[in-house]
Amino acid sequence: MAQFLLLIGPTYLIALALLLNWAYGWFDSFLPFTRNLHFRYISGMIFTVFALLMPAAFFLAAGRVQMFFRRVGYMTVVVVIYLSMFVFAATVVLWIVQRVIGHFHPDRIYCEVTDSNDMVKRTKRPLWGPWTYRILGTLIIGAVMNVAVYGQHHARDIQVHRYETTVGKSGGNIDRMKVVLIGDLHLGYNAGPELMEQMVTKINAENPDIVFVAGDIFDNQWSAVREPERTEENLAGIKAKYGVYGVMGNHDVEDNLIFGFNFSAGRTNLTDSRYLEFCEKAGIKILSDEVVTIDDSVYIVGRLDREETGNESQTRLSSAELIEKLDKSKTIIDLEHEPADVETLAAEGYDFLMAGHTHAGQYFPITLGMDLIWYNAWGYRTCDNLQTYVTSGVGCFGPYFRTLTDSEIMVIDIYFKEKQ
Repeated sequence: MAQFLLLIGPTYLIALALLLNWAYGWFDSFLPFTRNLHFRYISGMIFTVFALLMPAAFFLAAGRVQMFFRRVGYMTVVVVIYLSMFVFAATVVLWIVQRVIGHFHPDRIYCEVTDSNDMVKRTKRPLWGPWTYRILGTLIIGAVMNVAVYGQHHARDIQVHRYETTVGKSGGNIDRMKVVLIGDLHLGYNAGPELMEQMVTKINAENPDIVFVAGDIFDNQWSAVREPERTEENLAGIKAKYGVYGVMGNHDVEDNLIFGFNFSAGRTNLTDSRYLEFCEKAGIKILSDEVVTIDDSVYIVGRLDREETGNESQTRLSSAELIEKLDKSKTIIDLEHEPADVETLAAEGYDFLMAGHTHAGQYFPITLGMDLIWYNAWGYRTCDNLQTYVTSGVGCFGPYFRTLTDSEIMVIDIYFKEKQ
C-alpha cells in the first residue's frame, strides 16, 4: 500500500493544481477582480485546505475532529475526482472540435496577434476562451454539484434485490430457505443508527429464515461508531428463524487509514474486543473459521478474513480443512468477506459462496475495473456447481457516496431439490 500512496499522492496533488488553475480561468471569465493576487491566494488556500482534509485526518487522534475531517475530506475528494473527469472530457471534446473546424475553416481557429516588437504572428485560439469558461465551465460545475448531492442521497437509500435458485441437494428438514445477505455496514463516521434502522425494517419485511453478514461491520475505529447502544438495539431487532450469522472483514480491526486504505505494512492489526461485544449484544453470531449446522441439514462455514484475521496467534484455515469432515451430501455455504478463490471452492464441493467487500465499485469510474479484479464483483454468478452471491453492501467505504451502484439487501430464496 505504501507504493500505492507514492502513486496516488502526487497524482492527487497534480490534479489539485490543474483544477485550481482551471477554476481561476472560470472565475476570471465572470469577474475581472478575481485576477487580483490577494483573491487568488485566499481562494487557493481555502481550496487546498478542503482538498487536504482527508489525508490530514490520518495524523489526528481519533475523535470528533478526525471524524469531521474524514467526512468532509472524502466528499471533497469525490468533487475533485468528478471535476477532473468532466474538465478532462470537455478539454478532449474541445480539442477534437478545434481540429475538425481548423481543417475545414482554419480562419475560425487562427487569429493574428502583435508581439512586443510589433511583429504580427498567426496563432491558434485557446481551447478555453472566456465564453467557453462561462458556458461550459458553469455546466460542468453544476453537473458535479448535482452528482455529489445525488450520490450522497442514493447511498442512504437501501435497495432490496431478490434472487431465486435451486440446489441439487436435499435440504433435509428444509424444503426452502429464505436467506438475507448483507455486508459492509461500515459503522463509523459514515453509517450510523439511522441507516441500521432502515436496514432492519427492510430485512424484517422479508421474513427471512436466516441472515448473513459478510464482514466489514465496522470502519477501523471503535471511537467513530455513533450511538453504539442505539445501533446495537436496532440490529438486535432483526427477526430470523435460524438467527443472524456473520464474519469479520479487513476493516473490522483497529487501524488508521489514509485515502481509505491501510498502510500499516508488516503490522498485525487487532480486532477491538468492543467489536465482538457489540456483535454479541446485537445478536450477530460471529464465525471465525467455524462451521455450524442449520437444522441438521445445511452447513454454514464462516471464515476468517484473508487479509486481517484480527488476532496475532490465529491464522486462516484453508477451505479444504474446514470441510474435510463434513457430509458432502448436505448443502455447504461458504460465508466470508472477500469473494476470492472461487475455482478452488467449486472444486472442493462447496455449493454456495456468499460474500461482500467489493461494493460493486461503489462509484464511477471505480465501477469499471471491478470485473477485472473479481470472478464475481457483484450479484450472482456460477462456477461449475458453485453458486456465488456478492453483495454491494449496505454502507460505504471512504466517501458516503454511490453512483451506478446501490446500497443493498440481497434476498435469496434457496429451494432444495435432491438429484434423482
